Amino acid sequence: MGEIPVEVSEGEQLHEFFLQQNVFQGTIPLSSGNLTPLQNLDLGNNKLNGSIPGTLGGVTNLETFNVFENNLQGLIPTVLTTRFNASSFAGNPLLHGTPLTGSQAIDHHHSSGWSTGAIVGMDVGGAGLLALIILPSICGLGICVGWQRRGTIGAKAKAVTETLIV
Repeated sequence: MGEIPVEVSEGEQLHEFFLQQNVFQGTIPLSSGNLTPLQNLDLGNNKLNGSIPGTLGGVTNLETFNVFENNLQGLIPTVLTTRFNASSFAGNPLLHGTPLTGSQAIDHHHSSGWSTGAIVGMDVGGAGLLALIILPSICGLGICVGWQRRGTIGAKAKAVTETLIV
């Protein structure tokens, strides 16, 4: 708990910075943009607020960037909107910008990761499998009932025949 120390920005050789799920609060330091060798930055699932510093756009080596599930607000810096998708920014209700608009907007916390087509395919496959299990069971039950009735009718006819012979 606490704020991200400003001194972190002095790590000139820092390539990876993972602070996810640490209950950090406060703002993302403006000096984070000084971490030019940084390749991976994950600040997800904290309690960070304020805006995303535009200085992070100067970190050109960034391959992974996540600030999902925080309390960030304002406009996402344009440089970051072209490099990272909606899942990097999701879960910040007051944050807005290109990747969070339209059909690309997703809730990272509630997303299943399955496409609509995959879900429909699983539903249809499940229904087909269920039909393959239930249909033979019903047919088998019908055959058993039929045999039982046939046996009962045959026994009655035999009893009638034996009665007439005697």
